[in-house]
Amino acid sequence: MFGIKKLLFGEEIKIKTDSFGVFKARVKTVNQKNIIWTGKIAFKQHELILLLLGDSKGPYKHQLKTTNQIIEELDAIKSQIVALINMNVDLKDTFQNQHISHFRLACINPWLKNETSYELSFDSTKNDEYIGAILKNGIISEVTM
Repeated sequence: MFGIKKLLFGEEIKIKTDSFGVFKARVKTVNQKNIIWTGKIAFKQHELILLLLGDSKGPYKHQLKTTNQIIEELDAIKSQIVALINMNVDLKDTFQNQHISHFRLACINPWLKNETSYELSFDSTKNDEYIGAILKNGIISEVTM
């Protein structure tokens, strides 16, 4: 059983990073590229899931750096999200009885294999609502609810 899993999906590798702790991925070959590395960190009293692109050696350094910038600039990112929601009538109606402070960042992952754009997922602390946002070059370009 374990031999087949390793053959089909590769060997599970764990790598410790300085900024975000341990990431895991399944790696088939030593020089494999475009691997999705998964990590979890404690963030503001909840778990934040990180899905980053990398190669067989770990997540790409610029992905780690950009992820750190996203976390550091989260308040500004949330302000951009609110501005986009307020410009869209449908989103504004959906968001009407809610506040951005009731949403926590739940997941960061690359968007369309483009290393300068990310999908950010926010979960509500009050109900089952969520916000999805696309961050391209530091600017929120799309919001869904």
